[in-house]
This record gives sequence, structure tokens and C-alpha cells, in this order.
Amino acid sequence: GTTVTLTANAASDGQMFDKWEVVSGSITLADATSETTTFVMPAGAVSVKATYRFYITINLAAGEGSGTMEPLILKSNTYGYYDLIAPDCTFTAPSNKVFDKWQFSEDDSYLKPGDTKYIWSSANGATLTAIWKDAPVTYYTVSFDSNGGTGSMADATGVLGDYTLPENGFTAPDGKQFKAWSVGGVEKAGGSTINVTANTTVTAVWEAVEYNVTVTDGTAKDGAGNEVSTNDSNRSVAAGTEITITANAAPEDYAFDKWEVVRGNVTFADATSQVTTFNMPGENVEVKATYKHINHTYGGWESDGTNHWKECTCGYKTEPEEHSYNSVVTAKATTRKNGTVEKECSVCGYRTTDTIYYPKTIKLQATNYTYNGKVNKPSVSIIDANGNTVSSANYNVSYATGRKNVGRYKVTVTFKGDKYSGSTYTYFNINPKGTSISKVTGAKKAFTVKWKKQSSKMATSTITGYQIRYSTSSKMTSAKTKTVKGYKSTSKKITKLSAKKKYYLQVRTYKTVSGKTYYSSWSGVKSVKTK
Repeated sequence: GTTVTLTANAASDGQMFDKWEVVSGSITLADATSETTTFVMPAGAVSVKATYRFYITINLAAGEGSGTMEPLILKSNTYGYYDLIAPDCTFTAPSNKVFDKWQFSEDDSYLKPGDTKYIWSSANGATLTAIWKDAPVTYYTVSFDSNGGTGSMADATGVLGDYTLPENGFTAPDGKQFKAWSVGGVEKAGGSTINVTANTTVTAVWEAVEYNVTVTDGTAKDGAGNEVSTNDSNRSVAAGTEITITANAAPEDYAFDKWEVVRGNVTFADATSQVTTFNMPGENVEVKATYKHINHTYGGWESDGTNHWKECTCGYKTEPEEHSYNSVVTAKATTRKNGTVEKECSVCGYRTTDTIYYPKTIKLQATNYTYNGKVNKPSVSIIDANGNTVSSANYNVSYATGRKNVGRYKVTVTFKGDKYSGSTYTYFNINPKGTSISKVTGAKKAFTVKWKKQSSKMATSTITGYQIRYSTSSKMTSAKTKTVKGYKSTSKKITKLSAKKKYYLQVRTYKTVSGKTYYSSWSGVKSVKTK
């Protein structure tokens, strides 16, 4: 009847407690899978045994995502291997992506949550990396409500994000005109941009028609003889009303010239008559009476950087006219110095000097290529010292021969024409193609890394050897590098490491040409734990 407490001994290195087994006696354990458990002592001898199993650790990596997940601890089964069951992903997804599957670093296989894979102890320290895919995109419909108007407007389908509101296509109710679109209670003009994140109804907003007539230096009357405008006030006039306008008497030394339309779609019966008429359009109108000086006496030309004109002794000025230039390049721009263009107006003689900015920067389509067995020819653009692009009509481009194998290649730009002179150059590189790690095996204070063998045809022409870099940091901080000469090599053992330590590693190729070494990109990161 006594309650007995059992506590299992600490597990040996590489093992973990599994469960309690009853060897003899009739007892019931409170929890057979707990390292500490109890039972009630029966009448008679009892024998119980703590059992242990080997275990391995499988790490979980977020890939492009973020956050952390605890590693998986797997016990060996009775057959000596381990059951890897892919877990649900609780990492935070990257922007606009969702979880797809896990990638197992041991053999680059893929697992969905719930999938089971049988693995051996060699997989200890391997990683399940989250693989993400683009999130599904939902598109929406923008529909239009006439709000009492007539006619129809087609829905806009397949919309997401910025959408430009169209002009009104409905017919306004009697006595009204279109004012704006209402989107969620906010008025927006046609041509405005809205952000669509759900199905959206755009409603027409109408306003009463009120058209005003404003006359500068004159008066306006409707068909009934009522004054509808002065310089200080105006009242509404219906569209289609015939309006008679009368200009004020001209000041001394001036005569009436013509009527000008400041605002509105107006057609005068006679724009040069001091009294004329027009039909009121369906919009606000502003017109102005203009006057001219009688018998002007002009002086010589007056000029600025854009226009020239003449001025009367009374102060009246002719309409400004743009300069009409004749241009002469007086100094070409070189690759280090600006040039100049002198211009003279053929009408008034105004002179000015413009700068031809020197070609400062050569930009290549790409400055680094990866060997692909093809000739590379990056396109060229030239930026001058003022930040503008120089037209390709002003230069020729020549390329070094070859441009196919790993190495450095020269691009020469020779300027031509009447604005530029001289030549300049730049370079681009062709780097060797990279490789990938096929397997990493841990050993006592060491590990062996194997990489994919390169085809002999490509390797002899593009690869001198390989480099391995390794670090205890997944970000390759303070990484050490080992060089392996010879394109035929496919493995390297790294020794003199710390025991039972996790290392991260990458591999890349290199090629030495004329004393200069060119490198491929580093492979993906793999990890391994030393023994």
C-alpha cells in the first residue's frame, strides 16, 4: 500500500529517456512516459526498468519568412531509424506570400505538413526550411450609380489598388449638371485616383445649373434688357440666352480694339464691334474689352533670355515674340571639359551662350556576367555632367574581341559630330558559373563537403578550382576560407575544428586569367555538426 516514486538515471550521450517497463509484479504506473513516476506497492516483489532511445535533432528555418520554431527532437524506433513528421508552419510569412512546403536539407526533398519520412542518424542536425509561394490575388469590381441621371456606364472589372475615375458618362437630370463622383461619401473629380481594396460603388453627384457672366470694362444685358453683369457683380443666366455686351468708352488716346474670351466657350457675333452678342453656353463666362493706343511711336528692340518686343513712348508694348536663334558651336565638349554654343537672334540681335556638358559617366547594361558559353555585349548609355543622357548619335561603341570566356573585357566609346570629341572606356567581367553542395558529412572535429561535379568541357575553360568558406554563424560572420585547386576536385575535408559544434558552409568556383582571379557567386548555405 506504500506509494513508491521512481526516478530514471540521466541518459547517455546521444540518448534520451523513453518509458518505464514492468519486468515483474502487478503494478500500474501513474505515467509510464515520465522520467519521474509513482505506483502503489502491491503484496509481493516488483521489478521495473527505465528504457532509453537514441535521438536526433532536426532544425526548422524560416527561409524568406521570419520568427522562430523549436527544433524537432526525434526518438529512434524499434528498427533503428527515425520517423520525421513534417510539422505545421508557424513562421511569419514574407509580404504577399503564404507557406507552401518544407525543404529537407539532407536530400533536398519536399514535405507537406503531416507528411512522414523515414531517416537515419546521419540526418542529425539537418534542417527543414520553409518554402513560400505567392499569395493569391483578389481583384474587385468598380460599378457606377447614376443617382437619378439616365444612361449607363460599364462596370470596371479586375481592379486592385490604384484606379483612375473616368469622366461622367451619364445624362444629367433636368436642370442639373455633373459635379463630382462620391466614393465612400468623399467627392472626387473625374481623373482622380482611388485605392480599390473591395468591390466599390461610385455614385454621381449632381448640382443645379448656375452660369454667370462677367464682363471686364463693359456691361452685359439679357434679351429682356436686364443687366446681368457689371465689373463688381453678376447673376445667373440660363444656357442659350442671347447676351448683348457693350464696351466702356475708350480712354483718351485709345480706341476700342476687340473682345477677348477669358473663360468659357464663347462665339461673338462680331468680336471687333464695341456692341456685340453671343449665346450663353452651359458654363461660366468671362469676357474682356481691350483697347489700343492710337499712333504708337516705338523705340528699338528690347530683349530677355526668351523673347523680344518693342515699346511705345506711351508705355504700350508689342506682344512678346520668342527669339529666333542662329547657333554656332565654338568649342566641342571633351571627356573632361564642357563645350560651348553661341546663339544670336536673327531678329533683334540678342546673344547668349549655352553649355555643352561633357560626357561624365559610362553606364553599362551589366558590369558582371556569369559564363554561359555565349558572347556578351552589354548596351551603353552616356550621362553628361548635368545629369542628362547623351544621344547615341554622338558616339560609336566598340568592344574587345572574345567576350565569351571568363575574364575582363574593354568597352570603348568614341565621340563624333560637331558637339563632342575624344574617347573613353570602361570594363565588364565574365565570372565562372557556380556549383552547389551535394552532401556534408560530420566527423570528429571535422567535416567533409562534396559538391556537384562540373562537366569537363565547361570546367577546363572556366574553372581553375574551388573555395569553401565556413563559420559557426549562419550569416557567415568571421568565416574561414579553404581553396581547392583543380577543376576535377569534388570534395574537401576540413579539420581542426571544434567538437560537437554546428558549422555553416558554402562553395564557389574561381578562374585565374592573366594573373587576375574571377569568382562565381557562393552556393546556398548548408550546415553540419562535428563529432
